[in-house]
Amino acid sequence: MKQILVVASGLVHPNYFCHRAFRKLLSSIKGIRFEFISELSELSRVSLTSYEAIIFYFHKSKLEDTALEAVERYIFNGGSLLAVHSASASFKQNKRYFNLLGGKFINHGKIEPFTIKQASIPDSPFQFTDDFTVEDELYIHKYKEDVSVHYYSEVNQKKEPVVWTRELGKGKIAYCSLGHRASVFKIPQVQQIIEQSVKWLAR
Repeated sequence: MKQILVVASGLVHPNYFCHRAFRKLLSSIKGIRFEFISELSELSRVSLTSYEAIIFYFHKSKLEDTALEAVERYIFNGGSLLAVHSASASFKQNKRYFNLLGGKFINHGKIEPFTIKQASIPDSPFQFTDDFTVEDELYIHKYKEDVSVHYYSEVNQKKEPVVWTRELGKGKIAYCSLGHRASVFKIPQVQQIIEQSVKWLAR
């Protein structure tokens, strides 16, 4: 059975209910065993090559160089990473971290409904979904030109990425900006996005 390591923590952002809903969603994905840790410092002490992918779902301010170097080696040598919601708003001053994710959080608006559309990309790992609406924070990012945007929302006639992927070295990275509210993880299209991201990364 394939294994994925999840680094998830937070009582306020993301809150306990978000973590519980996210964990329930992951547990529904068949054929993969998820192992959970709460601290990034543990990444430099575990064998990351034992895992098909790692997942970040947290909001943190401190990132040790040894942990970042472990993740960088893992990705460049063929590992995979899924970053969710506030993972892109963590470690705001660390350029190496954002060079890894492919995008940097700039700001967000208030919690309100917004529509998400799927981009037409050849060989996309995501099956087609109709437009759908979520009530969540819409994150605004500065992102690198090499990311492939698969889902987006429109803000002031501009497309704002919601889900992107990229390849780095021999590895693969996916990012989903949704996840401020637990109810988001109960939306079928969001469940599909997370599941297909996981399966693409673990392939």
